[in-house]
Amino acid sequence: VGAVNPPDVEPSIMHAPACYSRRGPGLRIGLKPDLAHIGGSGSLHSRFGTGLFSITPNGNISDGCGTSYAAPIVAKTLSSLDHSIEGATSRETLMALAIHH
Repeated sequence: VGAVNPPDVEPSIMHAPACYSRRGPGLRIGLKPDLAHIGGSGSLHSRFGTGLFSITPNGNISDGCGTSYAAPIVAKTLSSLDHSIEGATSRETLMALAIHH
């Protein structure tokens, strides 16, 4: 899972691959990443920071960035897709449906 920049966080280009996210050839199977979601900007905005906010265990708001923010959102999307299909669905089918949607 890769990460893309959030909208409205200059100087980052909205929805472009984040500067810290891996991209390019993978091992023998084509380009990586397979899927991506917003993971915060690697370039800090003076007012919005990374543009991605979360809640800390003690209830404070924190901004951060990383593919670790994007991966659970992609996993939730695939899980919802799997849940909406009756019967067993292979990993390959879920990936194909997500990629080619």
